[in-house]
Amino acid sequence: MTNCFGGTPLRQISFWDIEDYYSYLEFNGLSSTTARHHHALLKCVFHEAHRLGIIQEDPTEFLKAPKRQPPKVSYYSLQEAQQLIEEVKGTKLEVPVTLSLAYGLRRSEALGLRWEDIDFEGSRVVVRHTVVEGVEADGRRVLVEKSTMKARASRRTVPLLEPITTMLKDEWERKKGLTPHLSALTARGR
Repeated sequence: MTNCFGGTPLRQISFWDIEDYYSYLEFNGLSSTTARHHHALLKCVFHEAHRLGIIQEDPTEFLKAPKRQPPKVSYYSLQEAQQLIEEVKGTKLEVPVTLSLAYGLRRSEALGLRWEDIDFEGSRVVVRHTVVEGVEADGRRVLVEKSTMKARASRRTVPLLEPITTMLKDEWERKKGLTPHLSALTARGR
């Protein structure tokens, strides 16, 4: 926010400045959901500043939240997907990228898969864990495992397709007994 408002004191920020800020967010490619989160934060800040007497008028009082926009969905063409698989073949990214392409998994879901989520006998994969990047207080980046999904619908079972079965069985043989997490696949460097 400081890039848009600079060092402008709170009492000098107007309704129009905030409207310009929303335009700035949209121009810089932020989603409407993120813009709505910024709107909620700004409303809280200005409401509290008005309540405490720091500002005389709340510029967000009549400000409407940015409109929800449908998410922009993009996907790889078959040729792009095949090229990506070729690029990562034999690297630590092969399994997570292939799983992501085959099942439409988010990066966090592919990295959150555990061997216990793979049912070779039932020919299915249960997506129920995630691994996301977090930041420690000292600024270090760390991986954070979560056993809950962002949305209930994100927890799902997908069929274990034949080429994936072979790839995972090969990976199991390479990693046998080393780790219960598929996310550790990214640690190998062939």
